[in-house]
Amino acid sequence: MFPYYITSLLTTVASLGLGLFVFYKNPKNRLHQSLLRLNLVVAVWSLFLFLHYISRTLSIAAFTLYILHTAVIFIPACYLHLVSDLLNINKQKIIRASYVISIIFAVLIYNNNFIAGIEPKLYFRFYATAGRLYLLWIIAYLIISGYATYLLLKNYSGSSHIKKIRIRYVLFASFIGFAGGSTIYPLFYNIQIPPWGEHIIFIYPVIFSIAVLKHDVLELNIAIKRTIVYSVSILIITITYLVIVLLSERLLRNMMGYQSIWVTVAAAVIIALIFTPLKNMVESLIEKFYITNAYQRLQRELIDSDRSKALAQLAAGMAHEIRNPLTAIKTFSEYLPKKFDDRDFRNEFSQIVKTEVDKINSLITQLLEFSKPTSPVLVSVDPHQLLDYTLDILSAEILKNNVKIVKNYTADASLIEADSNKLKHVLFNIIRNATEAMRYSGTLSINTLNQKDNFIIEVADTGCGIKRNDLKKIFQPFFSTKPKGTGLGLAVTESIIAEHNGNISAKSAIGKGTTFTISLPKSS
Repeated sequence: MFPYYITSLLTTVASLGLGLFVFYKNPKNRLHQSLLRLNLVVAVWSLFLFLHYISRTLSIAAFTLYILHTAVIFIPACYLHLVSDLLNINKQKIIRASYVISIIFAVLIYNNNFIAGIEPKLYFRFYATAGRLYLLWIIAYLIISGYATYLLLKNYSGSSHIKKIRIRYVLFASFIGFAGGSTIYPLFYNIQIPPWGEHIIFIYPVIFSIAVLKHDVLELNIAIKRTIVYSVSILIITITYLVIVLLSERLLRNMMGYQSIWVTVAAAVIIALIFTPLKNMVESLIEKFYITNAYQRLQRELIDSDRSKALAQLAAGMAHEIRNPLTAIKTFSEYLPKKFDDRDFRNEFSQIVKTEVDKINSLITQLLEFSKPTSPVLVSVDPHQLLDYTLDILSAEILKNNVKIVKNYTADASLIEADSNKLKHVLFNIIRNATEAMRYSGTLSINTLNQKDNFIIEVADTGCGIKRNDLKKIFQPFFSTKPKGTGLGLAVTESIIAEHNGNISAKSAIGKGTTFTISLPKSS
């Protein structure tokens, strides 16, 4: 019985502790809320399971049994809710239905047809016996959990690389949790199989919690790969070492006829000294060529993902810009049949079409250039033109959020050495973030000024601001305060500014807004 006490308490601590830890990392995140909900239910179940095991009287055993069943009945619904939030899909009707089913069974717990009795079984003082309705609950449990698993498998192939990692860990954790939990039920039907699977259930909330924290998933994935590769390589080296020691010892014994153990020890030490540099070299090679490359590959994939998101918003902004010239062309084309004989109209129409088509072609060309990840090509550019271009592209987003734009271009019309497309990416990221920080209303101030040999751009918003501790991390890869952020937008921005021999910094105050300052060297 004692091992069951330990594992039930371990599951309680792991579920409750990790659930609260993840929740307080970002309380507004729906996925974090769903994980806390699931972990709380698991924690209540495992806590009252422990109390059930140590019960001394039938009344206490019955009370704890009813409470733990009330908790476990809600596990499939909470699991489905978490999967829905993880995949970011809308299954509200099915989720609500699963909660209703859970409530119905929670009421039926107190019916004798659900739990027929409590009696000693195997080495347990008290253990439940299933009633006729209990099978219906098991069927509902399998259907709801099975549907959630189906959603994970269905959405796996079309997911991003990081989401695939998260789905794999959730599937693995689910297998451990449900496989471990399933061993509890044979004794309910007097099948004499102990619930040994309980001893692994504590792993279930641990992996779930790590899977929810996406940057930790990346680190966990690398750590697991490192452990596996290191373990296999060291195992091969160790086996080779032992084989050489045994063969050398036998060869020396046959050649010299010695029987002393000290000769064997001396031979083993000498061979070990030879193998130690080999072991270190293998570890170094693994770190250099496998682990580092794997991490960089995943990092590049995340950067590409962030770039794709920025590109999608850029395309949306351009679509808004393209609509205007298309409207002009459409308007003139509708009047063309009626005014075809009007020479002035035809000339004006011809000029308008040429101008507007050139504008559309220019926009599409810039979109294609923006999408190409090329090395920086530094030329003399006017930063004021780049700022105005970025504001035009984001005009739809700015209007939607009711943001007022204030431009203070106090700097001289100085040129700077920059890669136009990469600097557009920087300004796009900064201004888009500022706009998103001011939901529904706010003021976006863009200031430029000269500072000796540098051109300064300040982008200030009146949004929610950034916490002091978070402000220190905003340029770190994978750090994000957004629920769906990759945490790479500002990291990429900083790297681009560094390529231009410039600097970027930020200051912020909660409730007052944030100001980003970019310093770039002027053209000589």
